[in-house]
Parts: sequence; structure tokens; C-alpha cells
Amino acid sequence: MTTIELKNISKSYDNKNYIFKNLNLEIDSGEFLSLVGPSGCGKTTLLRIISGLEDINEGTILFDGKDVKSIEPKDRDISMVFQDYALYPHMNVFKNIGINLILKKIPKNELNQRVHDISKMLGIDNLLDRYPRELSGGQMQRVALARAMIRQPEIFLMDEPLSNLDAKLRNQARAEIMELYLKLKKTFVYVTHDQKEAMSMSTKVVLMNDGQIMQMGEPEQLYEDPQNIFTACFIGNVQMNFFNTDDDSKFIREYLDPEINGSITVGIRPEDIKLASGDDWKIELVENLGSEKIITLFHPKFEVRMTVQTTKEFSSKIGETLNLIFPKDRLYYFDSETEKRIEHAK
Repeated sequence: MTTIELKNISKSYDNKNYIFKNLNLEIDSGEFLSLVGPSGCGKTTLLRIISGLEDINEGTILFDGKDVKSIEPKDRDISMVFQDYALYPHMNVFKNIGINLILKKIPKNELNQRVHDISKMLGIDNLLDRYPRELSGGQMQRVALARAMIRQPEIFLMDEPLSNLDAKLRNQARAEIMELYLKLKKTFVYVTHDQKEAMSMSTKVVLMNDGQIMQMGEPEQLYEDPQNIFTACFIGNVQMNFFNTDDDSKFIREYLDPEINGSITVGIRPEDIKLASGDDWKIELVENLGSEKIITLFHPKFEVRMTVQTTKEFSSKIGETLNLIFPKDRLYYFDSETEKRIEHAK
């Protein structure tokens, strides 16, 4: 297994506007690390830098302590799975899987054995004579995985490999990739814009925005202990509610320490708010998601809206009223100017 270190990485295409500036990242051996963030944040570029497909202006790239900046991608002991799978349309599945071994001119018996072993593991051994045009999206995704696996690399790099699949296939493929990771015990670096994918699959998550690492840690850390407003917004099935002491101070004052001064942003997750009978909050919208419901409520006195996540048993209708309870131990405090988390709202 391989440790990856990026030290003071800077990347620019014009030497003026930088995608990254002095970025540092360490990926432990055998880790499943997801790079997640909105489109344009730099996560795919960072993956391509690790692979060697993108050059850097400054910095060092180390695999197990060895500088690989000048080493060609084919010699870095990596395999990549791309968003579009990059299968050769004129080759059948067998050749698509074994192309790298074919180019290395390994013995035919060994080639046949390894292709059949990998394809059987991924459940595509009955597709070896088909061509990409005859495959479904899920089947093409497995072929791309098989082609990556057959090289037996130390590092797997995956660039949004599930984004072209429908929801049902994505869930199935996500489980298959995790099973593959647990079986191979190699280092995985996985790019996605879907925080649900990142949170459910990874041993560690790197959340990026505008070429910067906003927060890095285990999935539970980013959810339970967001260090800035961006992380608090991005991580979570439903976005956190925010209130500012300047704009909404009358509403939130009863939940804050009386000595609080300055501009403080208070956040609470929709799933942490409790419902109670009352007439302070009017229901504006109820979204039924099957296993849960998402409610939007409005406080006419303070002109504040709130999103609440509750169980499927919730039965109140649009136009009815409720009261809300905000547990103080589930409130998050951020400096409104720096947007960084503050431990004590004082």
C-alpha cells in the first residue's frame, strides 16, 4: 500500500490565476479518501495531479516518501476510473479489460486467467464477447473497474465514476466499490460532488472549495464538528438553518448567552429541531420523501423561515401551526465575518 503526500502544491495555467496555492494534503496508506465539493472547486484537477496527467507549477508529490513529480503516469503504479469510463468502442469487453496486459505482451495463458478472474469477481464474466455499445451503464462501470483492477496497482484513482448511473444503480455500484476496497486493501482516492457518496464510502473526507481544503477528517467529524459555515452548509442531507444575531437577534436571543456581543451566526441542523404543539410557526411546505418528511415553516412575527426534518409519521398539513424547540447543545456558533466556527459564543 502507498502513502501519498502533496507538499505546497501550486497550479496555474497562466501563472496569474491559481487553482491551488501552497496546498498540502497527506493520504495514509490503505485509506479510502474522498475529494468532495462543488463543481469547479479543483477536486478533479487535484486527482489528475496525483496521477501525473497534470503538471504543477510548484511543490512536491511523494509516494511512500519518493518524489514522483518527474515520473510518467504509466510508471506511478496507479489505475484510474473516469466519469465516462473511457472504454474502447472497437474492442470487446475482454480486450477492454486486458488492454494494459496485452500491451505488455504477457503470456496468453496468464492474460486469460487474470481477465476471467477479475470479470468473475465483478459479475461480468458472461459479457466478455460484447462491445461497449451493447452494455448498460452499470455494466460499463464494472468493465472500467475491472480494467483498473487487473493492473494490480497500489493506488486507485476514481473521478466521479458513478455520476452517469441512475439512483438505483448508483447505490448498487457504491456497495460494489466498497466491497472492492475492503477486499483489495489498497489506497483509494475518489472524486465526487455528492456528499452522500463521500460520507457513506470514505474513511476520510476532504471538503474543497475554490481550490482550498475547507476541512478534512472522518465523515462523522465533518458532520458533528464543522469548522466553518461552508462545511456546515455542504455536509448533511438537508442544509443547516442559519440565523444572524444582527438580523434575527430578537428571535434567537433567548437561546444565546446574554453577554454575547458582535456579529454571530447561529446554525442548527433540521434533524435536531423538535416539534411541539403551539401557534408560533406556520407550515408552508411538507415534502414527503418516504422514510422522512421535510417541513418548511414561517414565523410571521420575526419573518424567519425554518427547515425541519422529521419522521414519516408527521401528519400536520400546510397552513397549520406548531411550536419549535431548539436544543442548546445542538446549536453551532460561527463568526459572521470570518465564517469560522467559534467554540464559545461570548
